[in-house]
Amino acid sequence: MSVVSCKNSTSVSETEDPIVARVSDNKLFQSDLAKLLSPGQSSSDSIAISNAYIEKWIREQLWSKQAEKNIKASDEIDQLVDSYRSSLLTIAYENQLIEASLDSTVSELDYQQVYEEYKSQFVLDEMILNGWFAKIPKSMTKQKDFFSSWKKNDKLACEKICQLKGAECILLDEGSWIKRSNLNRFIDDTYIRTSEVKSLNNYRKSDKTFNYYLKYRAFEDKNELSPLEFIKEELKRVVIHERKGKIIRDLTEDLYEEGIQSNQIQVFNNRKQ
Repeated sequence: MSVVSCKNSTSVSETEDPIVARVSDNKLFQSDLAKLLSPGQSSSDSIAISNAYIEKWIREQLWSKQAEKNIKASDEIDQLVDSYRSSLLTIAYENQLIEASLDSTVSELDYQQVYEEYKSQFVLDEMILNGWFAKIPKSMTKQKDFFSSWKKNDKLACEKICQLKGAECILLDEGSWIKRSNLNRFIDDTYIRTSEVKSLNNYRKSDKTFNYYLKYRAFEDKNELSPLEFIKEELKRVVIHERKGKIIRDLTEDLYEEGIQSNQIQVFNNRKQ
């Protein structure tokens, strides 16, 4: 769809808003380009974006002019234009209505209800894990302090050591999960044996450079139903989508009832059988 700015003599003057491109009677103004640019963009980026848009706009206008020369106006085209305009207006109004009416707060009860309804659609495609995972350089002087804090489940003390150079840790709270593939990028797969995961062991492994600490609290295996906490963002999207749908359905029915009551709607029984 081409974008054309048309300004008459009573609007902002071309001195204040200069023309940057023209194709026949259609003009592209500086203000049109300004809408494409974001604050903080470099001068070179702004110029590149503007030039690319100008070239695209010119080609669209040329195509439109050529089409007007070679395609005669018809009722079918007029109907398509009217239908497209109607669709745009409807979508814009729906978005305006949703923005004004939508409650985006999702309670724990909402999560639970939508989870029970849709949980069969959320089957895990790989194992997910809950627990603590740490990768500590053997050269670190506080190695013993870390292991002592680790055994005591002292998360705060472990986190302080994990902030030291070379250490990497993922200390998940209850209800938080990590995919096994993500953990593999953190700790080599040879140190994450499925049999050991399923026994929920608290253990340490080593190579020449690092000590690996693994403390599994829980796991869910591939092809099992996903825990609610793991898919909370997806569930929130489902809740919001359903609320949007209800807003539109309710308004549609209200408008229909209003149309009936005010005699705006008439259906004539003259259709051919």
